Amino acid sequence: MVTLNIIMFLISIGVLYTLRRMQKIFLPIEKIVYYMVIVVTIEQIHSAILDNYKLLEFSEALSAFFFYKMNQLIVFPIATMWLLFSFFHSKPRFLFKMLFLGIWFAVLIESYMLFEKLGIVKFTGWNFGYAIVVWYVVLVESFCFSLLFRKMYGKCDHLDIVSP
Repeated sequence: MVTLNIIMFLISIGVLYTLRRMQKIFLPIEKIVYYMVIVVTIEQIHSAILDNYKLLEFSEALSAFFFYKMNQLIVFPIATMWLLFSFFHSKPRFLFKMLFLGIWFAVLIESYMLFEKLGIVKFTGWNFGYAIVVWYVVLVESFCFSLLFRKMYGKCDHLDIVSP
C-alpha cells in the first residue's frame, strides 16, 4: 500500500501541475473557487450519503485512507475541473465533450470498484447505481455553480459556448 501511496502522490502532483494549462478559459480566482466548491460538494455528498448510511467500510490501515483521500481531495476535483474546462472551451466539438463526459463518469465510477479490489473499502450497501447518482449530483452542482459564478464575475466575452 505504501507503493500505491507514492504513486498516488506523484499522480496528484502531476494532476495539480496540469491546472496551469487552463489559463485561457479560467482565471486563477476561478480555478481556486471551482476547486473549493467541487471539493466541498464531493465531501458533503460522501458525508451525507456514504457515511450516514454506512454504505462503505474503510480499511483500518492509515495508508489506505490516505490513498482514498488523495483521490477524493485532489484527483477527482481536478478531473471535474477539466470536464468543466472542456465544456467552457469553444474549440472542442460537442461529440468530444460528450466523449469526455462519458470517460469522466466511467473513470470516477470504476474508481470505487478499484478501491474495493485494492482492499481500501468494502461495500456494505453500495452499488453501481449509487455511484452514478453521486457523480451526477457532483457534476450538476459543479456545472450550475460555474455557470452562476461566470455570470456574476462578468465572464461573458463570447469565447465559450455558454456565454449569452
